[in-house]
Amino acid sequence: SLHRKDPPHHPARLYRRMLAAMHKRGVEKAASQTAGEFAAGVGPSEAAALVAEFTAAYHALRYGQDHGQAARMAVLLRLIEALPR
Repeated sequence: SLHRKDPPHHPARLYRRMLAAMHKRGVEKAASQTAGEFAAGVGPSEAAALVAEFTAAYHALRYGQDHGQAARMAVLLRLIEALPR
């Protein structure tokens, strides 16, 4: 599949990992939601701020080609994955 060819710090791969981590915590992204809409809908929680910051970094990397954001996304992803379920 095309997804397997994404390098480990590819923004789409990191984003899918974040969605998987949120899924394990009962938060689902609807197919119709944009990344920003999903982040805004997480609800008040420790996860909400992390997902909002992760999404901002995702947009900066994916659309702004700000490659410095990949490391930031990886750090935030580890924090999101460490949240209690």
